[in-house]
Amino acid sequence: MFGISTSSSLAALLLHTVSAPHAMAMASVPTLINAHQLLPRESGEHVVLADCRDGTGLLSSQMAYFPGSPGKTPQDVATVQTSSGQAALWINRNTSGLFTTTGVTFTSTIGPKVADGEYAGTGTNGFGPFTCWQEFVKALYVYDGTTCSQVYDCNHERAPAVLPKPINGTDTPSPSPSPGKLSQGEIVGIAVGTAGGILFAGAMGLILWYWKRARRNQQNPVFSKRSGSCCGLFGSREFVQPLPHSPVQIHKDGSQLVLFSEVNAKTKAVAYEMDGKWRGAEISGSHGWAEADGQARAEMDGHGRFEMDSRTRA
Repeated sequence: MFGISTSSSLAALLLHTVSAPHAMAMASVPTLINAHQLLPRESGEHVVLADCRDGTGLLSSQMAYFPGSPGKTPQDVATVQTSSGQAALWINRNTSGLFTTTGVTFTSTIGPKVADGEYAGTGTNGFGPFTCWQEFVKALYVYDGTTCSQVYDCNHERAPAVLPKPINGTDTPSPSPSPGKLSQGEIVGIAVGTAGGILFAGAMGLILWYWKRARRNQQNPVFSKRSGSCCGLFGSREFVQPLPHSPVQIHKDGSQLVLFSEVNAKTKAVAYEMDGKWRGAEISGSHGWAEADGQARAEMDGHGRFEMDSRTRA
């Protein structure tokens, strides 16, 4: 029995000795898996947003991954898609780059330009957040024949409680007007357009009115044979009907006497004004011609009738 008992004890001891290392190894596997899942990729990792220039001067932009502090040799590089020969516009926009070796896409969200060393925005690689800081380092690294300068450094530092003020004169987007409210530029444009429309309409109306008035005056002129008036643009004006050319008499003393002729509507006889002045109206009767203003003037109608006053030179 002892022998049996002793054999059983030895077998149990041997089984325990052989199984113990395997049991410890199996017990440690879940612990390692859990630890890998809880730890971040690298607590001190950095993603550098860089602007680059090749030997011909062609510009481009990259995102460089460093497991530790940024240096001369990045572990992985993602090319930022930009227009040919242009660097990325990091400010006030989201920018993404694909690290082809790992299939990870990093996206940065940078705000307005700030002073060097200040908090500038955020970033993410799909596994955790980054804070991005504006820190320029000229010619930080060389990759595939391009020399790249650091513009922003994204890491896991805590963001500041108070955001820095933007630098004046940077590409800061202006606040958009609230819905239903016009901007100052729109108000000025509407005012100028309205004033111009009113002036144009007024000018066209004035031109149309003057054209109609002139046309009516041409069709129905209002004037007498001796004198009359015509309505102009700014009021009435007196005018004298043009007279036909008349002969000129030369006196011995060298003075001239111009005889203006007119036709009597009834007798068709021609009368001549001896003083060379037209009057408002004239009347004729059995005793000859007379001026309506009460002042007699010498007239001759071709029938030997005439009147004289003290101012005639006949």
